[in-house]
Amino acid sequence: MKYPADNQIDVGANDMSAHIQSMANSCPNTRLVPGGYSLGAAVTDVVLAVPTQMWGFTNPLPPGSDEHIAAVALFGNGSQWVGPITNFSPAYNDRTIELCHGDDPVCHPADPNTWEANWPQHLAGAYVSSGMVNQAADFVAGKLQ
Repeated sequence: MKYPADNQIDVGANDMSAHIQSMANSCPNTRLVPGGYSLGAAVTDVVLAVPTQMWGFTNPLPPGSDEHIAAVALFGNGSQWVGPITNFSPAYNDRTIELCHGDDPVCHPADPNTWEANWPQHLAGAYVSSGMVNQAADFVAGKLQ
C-alpha cells in the first residue's frame, strides 16, 4: 500500500480498498488476504470495519467484498485498545488472526509508563523470532485450502 507510514491511516486505507476492489473486479475468483503490522494493521481495520466514508476514508468496500477475503492477518494492532476487528466486522470472525507479542505496548493495553521498557516487544523482529509470523502463515494457508 502506498501511504506515509506515520499517522495517515486514511491514505493507506483508501489505497488498500482500491487494491481489494480492483482485484475483486479483475479476478473475481482470487481469494485475498489483507493484513498488516502496527499502522498497517490499523489501515486494514479501517478498510474491513468501516462501511462508510469518514475521517478521510473515502473509498469503503462495496457490499459483498467480504466474499473475496479468505483470511486476515494482523500484528501489533493498536486498535486492540478498543477491541479486535471482529467486534466491528463480525463477518471476518473465523477468518482473522490477530497477534500481539508479549507486552507490546501498542496492542497490549498496559500502563503507559511501561511503553519505553516494553517497546522492543513491538518491533517486527520480536514477531518474527517468536514464531508469530509463521503462526499467521499457517492460519492463512489453512483458510486458503
